[in-house]
Amino acid sequence: MLQKGEQVFSELFHLLSGLRFLVCALATLGSYGVILSGCGEDSATPFVSASWRIRCPEDTFGCALDGDDREIEAFDGELGSTVRCSVTELASVDERSLEFFVSADDGDYALALSDARTGKTGGAVTNQSCSVSVVEGPNRYTGSCTGSEPIGVERPCRVDGISFDPSNADGPTVRVSILCRQMPNSASSSEQLSRDMTASGDASEAADTGVDVRLVNCLGL
Repeated sequence: MLQKGEQVFSELFHLLSGLRFLVCALATLGSYGVILSGCGEDSATPFVSASWRIRCPEDTFGCALDGDDREIEAFDGELGSTVRCSVTELASVDERSLEFFVSADDGDYALALSDARTGKTGGAVTNQSCSVSVVEGPNRYTGSCTGSEPIGVERPCRVDGISFDPSNADGPTVRVSILCRQMPNSASSSEQLSRDMTASGDASEAADTGVDVRLVNCLGL
């Protein structure tokens, strides 16, 4: 769940955004010929588009049902969503570090990537300190990253396909693909509670497909 301060910030941001929309709409009704500063698109507000599903790993005893499809396509503060993302230039090694946290339904479900380092132009992760976390109601799944196929519970999450497009028409854009196998549940050490995370949709089509995360207006890009 979101921390109380973060939740209050999101609610306040959403309220102010709604008030700005109302003022701008009133200003443009009729033939007033008035242009108000700040009534255009706010290009600095972070945006995310991502959808995923928590699934039962193959041949896992006691896991009968996959989770629901989860989707976030929203600006930070919109409809109970939180979007935080940053790109850090690592000049000494000619790399970039990507981090993000996105949540919806006031934190009932969330996806986060921490310290994912890659080449200056993108690609797969190159470091071992990268991690992925998924919140699904009371459950939290966390796993370390790899730039290739998942390696059991030690490195269950493949993070690759990272790209940076600072001149995108929608705003500076980052994309990344994440596929996790047998992510441990922090609530228990039992492998029976480990889960996969893949793209949303029918298992026959999506169970082997990574989650495509698109982020716009990340800090540092």
